[in-house]
Amino acid sequence: GIKKKRLFYGCGTYPECDFVSWDKPIGRKCPKCEGMLVEKKLKKGVQVQCISCDYEEEQQM
Repeated sequence: GIKKKRLFYGCGTYPECDFVSWDKPIGRKCPKCEGMLVEKKLKKGVQVQCISCDYEEEQQM
């Protein structure tokens, strides 16, 4: 099979820490739970989602 090279995001001490995300952290905290917000690329555009709860918002282009 063909392997795709995918970019992932980890913490500054990776691989010692165990945080990894395929989605880009945006540097803001979730207004609902203070969790990390990430940028999720969807077919309809970009959406901001919390990794800890169900909070999401449409990204303004």
